[in-house]
Amino acid sequence: MRCFALSNILAIACCLICQNVFAFTEDDFLKANNYYSSGNYSQAANLYEEIITQGTKSGNIYYNLGNAYFKLGRNGKALLNYERAKNLMPQDEDLFANCAFVRSLLSVQEIKENYSWNKKIFVNLLDMLSPSGWFMISGLLFWLINILLCIGLLKGSFRKNSYVFSLIISVIFLCTANLFFNSFQFQKQFVRGMIIVPKAEIRYSPSYSGAVAFELTEGMHAQIVSSSGDWTQIRLNRNNSGWIESQEIEKI
Repeated sequence: MRCFALSNILAIACCLICQNVFAFTEDDFLKANNYYSSGNYSQAANLYEEIITQGTKSGNIYYNLGNAYFKLGRNGKALLNYERAKNLMPQDEDLFANCAFVRSLLSVQEIKENYSWNKKIFVNLLDMLSPSGWFMISGLLFWLINILLCIGLLKGSFRKNSYVFSLIISVIFLCTANLFFNSFQFQKQFVRGMIIVPKAEIRYSPSYSGAVAFELTEGMHAQIVSSSGDWTQIRLNRNNSGWIESQEIEKI
C-alpha cells in the first residue's frame, strides 16, 4: 500500500511539474508575442531565445524569432531561424516566402557540390521534403497497398486490377522509403550551419595565423565537420573546406 501511495504521489507531482512547465512556456510565448506586437522586438527576441533554451522547439517559435530578428535588421539571424522553422514546418507558405525574401536581401549565393546529373536529381528530391514528410508518404502508400490487396482478396472481379495497382504502388513505396532512409541518414550525418556575420574568413588552420582560404557571406550554408577550441571546421564541397570562428556560424 505504501509503494502504491508513493507511486501515486510521484505521478501527481510529475503531472503538476509538467503542467507548470508547459504553462510557463505558453505564458512566455504569449508575452513574447505581446512584446513583438508592441514593437519591442529586442525583448521579444530575447524571450523567444529563452523559451528555446528551456528545451521547447517549435516551428512557430523559430518563425516568430526570425520575424523579430528581421525587424531588428539582423537578417542573418532571421534567415537562420526561418531555416530552423522549415525543418519543423516544411509546408508553410508564409515561412517560405519570408525565407526567400530575406535570402534575396542578403544576395545569398551558395557554393554547391558539382554532382552528376542523376545524383543532382536525387539530392533535389531529398530537399523537397523533410524525413518526417517522406516517412508519412511511405506510411500512406504502405496502407494503400494493404487495402488494395484486401479488396482483391474479397472481390474476385477486381483481383487482377488490384494486384496490378498494388505492384505499381509498391514500387513507388520502395522509392519513397528509400528517400526517407537517405534523408534521415543525411540529416543525421551532415550537420548544416549558416554564416551569421556579414563576412567570414575561412582559414586553412584553426588560428588567426592561418592563411585565408576563401570568404563566405551572411546567410550562406556550410557543413559543420568538427570543432577545436573557438574554431569550427566546415566544408562546402570537395574543393572548399577550412576553419571559421565558431561565433560566426550556427547550426541550423
